[in-house]
Amino acid sequence: MQHSVAFGVTLSAMNLPLLNFQQRCEAAAAAGFTGIGISLRQWLTERHRGAGARTIKAILAENGLALTEIEGPWDWAHQGDMNEEDALMLELLDAFGPLQVTAVQLAPATGRGIRAGLRRWATLVQERNSVFALEFMPFGQVPNLRCALDVLDAVDGGSVGLLLDTWHVERTGAWSEIHNIPIGSICSVQLCDTQEQAAADLRWEARHHRKLPGEQSRQLVETLDRLGHEPRYAVEVWSDDLNDLDQREAAQQLYAAATDVLGRGLVSQGRPG
Repeated sequence: MQHSVAFGVTLSAMNLPLLNFQQRCEAAAAAGFTGIGISLRQWLTERHRGAGARTIKAILAENGLALTEIEGPWDWAHQGDMNEEDALMLELLDAFGPLQVTAVQLAPATGRGIRAGLRRWATLVQERNSVFALEFMPFGQVPNLRCALDVLDAVDGGSVGLLLDTWHVERTGAWSEIHNIPIGSICSVQLCDTQEQAAADLRWEARHHRKLPGEQSRQLVETLDRLGHEPRYAVEVWSDDLNDLDQREAAQQLYAAATDVLGRGLVSQGRPG
């Protein structure tokens, strides 16, 4: 049974990949989303098409959407001077902030390098009234929730936090450690479910065969709500099946599944969205 309660939900940058930014915004708004994300690659594509910050802001306004998050570079903990991707991320923050930077470290890095990189970016985003959201994943350099919390402990201030993704929670077995997350430290939650059996290649599964938000996502929403967390919610479903659909239909399915999960997970605790 689907719930009709309206919730503010962000469409992740990784959904509707076959559309340009304007088309993604139109499909997201038509489905009911209130926020949308953008990746560095998408920003570069729009710039190459001649669409600068003013055009992007106009598209957002026309569709009643807020730009809420950047899918950041996958090597933000690199050593040395700022590189081109770093400069692009700061360009986006300066043009559209405050925003959440989704921080995934896939390139090889030491623990010391990750902590140093997080301190550097904590300062940079704080100067721009934004937040840096550390995301753990089983095939990344921050492979689980315990490691993510240890890294965050090394940085003071409110400009860094945690991003939870249902897929990563499930595939890393993080359920038993969620109660260790300090209240106020979760920036956002990405809703999706896993398939029943894990693939041998988890990175491949994560990028091709996620499921629409369902019982796993409902359990995560309800658990966080019961513990007192109030994160922003997004939906991120990397799925070949969704990509094969008309992208407007895919957007509608994503929003319907996410709001159903939120309706059952939050309203059941007495706190509507």
